[in-house]
Amino acid sequence: YEGQWKDDKKNGQGTYYFANGDWEDQIWDNGDKVQESATHPPKPPTHGSKSPSKATAEVAEATKQLNLSVSPQPMIARSEKTQIFISLRFGEALDAGEALKQKLTARGLNVFLCAVESGGDIMDEIVENIDTCDLVVVLGTKTYGQKTGAPFSTHEELKFIVNEQKPMFLVKMCERFDSAHARFNLGSHVAYHPWQPSTKGEQSNIPPALVDAIVTKYTSL
Repeated sequence: YEGQWKDDKKNGQGTYYFANGDWEDQIWDNGDKVQESATHPPKPPTHGSKSPSKATAEVAEATKQLNLSVSPQPMIARSEKTQIFISLRFGEALDAGEALKQKLTARGLNVFLCAVESGGDIMDEIVENIDTCDLVVVLGTKTYGQKTGAPFSTHEELKFIVNEQKPMFLVKMCERFDSAHARFNLGSHVAYHPWQPSTKGEQSNIPPALVDAIVTKYTSL
């Protein structure tokens, strides 16, 4: 828009320039539009105003920048084998595990998350997927790595992960592990990403930065 109001009652006239280069004059009297010309093809701008072609170019550039800012994250080529294994305590982090699996799957990764509570019947499936995965993501809650009395739990899971020297990404979801076994194997020598949701709702809301950090770790292997 190029022009000015004569006073606070919206009296005056001005010229509106459109992105396609068209323009039209409008005259206002006491807040009412009293005259409007037909839309015209581009006309030369007055001194100090932007040319229609420049305005069009600026609109195109702004649109380009907006598209870049909302472009989706690059997808990773999905593999038939397990790429990421999520290790967790069901009673403490199942909601977080399911939400994280969904986010990583959307980025193209083949993610394994055991859907059955701990016990001997799932041992073979867990061991096989740990063996074939490229990266283990540990959701390190307070009792992670603790002996539970079950034939197979995160205590045995962590021991196997460490013995196999599998690459790990630790999500630190507590201040301190209850289990000495977890504190020893997931101590200060292990880099971690802090995230301590306090409710199930917060567990289901995975921070984008956490997803990005896991994907970055995976692609760096």
